[in-house]
Formats: sequence, C-alpha cells, structure tokens
Amino acid sequence: VAVSVSSEPPDDILSKCFDKVISVSYDCEAEQAVRDLTENKNYISDGIINPEEYATVKPKILWILKSVRSNSESETWDFRGYMGWNLYKTKSWKNEFGALVRSSYGLINNIHDIGKIRHISDFSKDEVNEIMQSIAVINIKKNPATRNLGLEEVRKEYLEKSDFIQEQISLIDPDIIINCTGVQECYEDCRRSGKFKVVNADNPAQFRISKNEYCGKILSE
Repeated sequence: VAVSVSSEPPDDILSKCFDKVISVSYDCEAEQAVRDLTENKNYISDGIINPEEYATVKPKILWILKSVRSNSESETWDFRGYMGWNLYKTKSWKNEFGALVRSSYGLINNIHDIGKIRHISDFSKDEVNEIMQSIAVINIKKNPATRNLGLEEVRKEYLEKSDFIQEQISLIDPDIIINCTGVQECYEDCRRSGKFKVVNADNPAQFRISKNEYCGKILSE
C-alpha cells in the first residue's frame, strides 16, 4: 500500500466535503444522516477513514461491525479518527483489530495465503496507519454502547435502520464488504444489489478459532 501517513487526522479530511469522484459527498451526507437518525443525540461517526487514500486503493474494503464500546452513552466521538490514526495506542488493539489489519493488508495486496502475511506484532505503527487509512469501517449501532450487544440486539438495530445503513454502504461504494455482524438480513441486503462481493465473518476480536484461520477464511473467499 503506498499512502502517506499522518500521526493524527488532518482537520480538512474529517470535516470537508470531497468531490463525488472519490466517493464523496459521503463524508458530509452520511454524517448528517447519522445525526438525523439519532435525533442529533450522541453518536459515533464512522465510514471512510481517509477519503483521499480510500479513493486510490483497489479493492475498496468495507468492514461492518456491530457497535463501539464507550465509557458512557452520552459520549460523541469519531471512530474514523481512532481507527485511522490512534488504533495502536490502545493496549488491546492487536487482539481486537489485528485480524482486521492483516486481512485488509492481504486483500489490498492480493495476498491470499495467510502464511505469507506477517504476524500483527511485526507491523510498524506507520504500516498499521497506512492500512487503516485505506479502508472503511461502519457500525450497525450508531450510538455508544456501554456493553457488548447480543445478536438479537444487533439484529433489531439493523432492521430499524436498514434503509439508512444500506444507503451509507452505497455511498461508500466498496468492492468487498466483510460483514462481521452475524445479522443474516444485513448480508442478504448487501448481496441483493449485486454490486459488492460480500463475505460473512465473525467479529475480528473472536477467539474461537486462531487469528490465522480467521484471516485465512476471509482471504480465501
């Protein structure tokens, strides 16, 4: 991946509207839609992490996760800034998102053999930033969650917001969607358009199978 890396998100990247050629009225339209959807209450901004870098990468990858854990339901913050510039500052990031980073690296670089991808501990901070700034990540639950949600709770969130979430996905316009929600309706709705390759996967933080096996399944799809 050949992208420039910043130590923190430039204000213009996270706030300005980009030309639609690089997928973009997304940055403004979708964020306003999230505000409207949550009635301007607390929400977690998600989506394309760095639109300028996302526009240059093939394939374009979107990860769909369940929710974001926060200390309080009253918090409002930007998940994109955390994922793109500050991920490695969290002690547990390798367990929570290491498989996401390695799988994304393999897909972007057309490497389908997990044995040819380094262990997450061997990726530098700059390399992690490069990869994360090249993808998109959204959550089904747009408000902060103070605990892990069960499948039925996530499914209820999706069914209530499915039109909005599918519009958000359409604006992101990925080539590959990795659905980590466990919600079958989300998987089927993404496939129905025929525009995207859709892969069902468990949460990247799962521990039922090894991280290598997890990544290998995604890369072999």
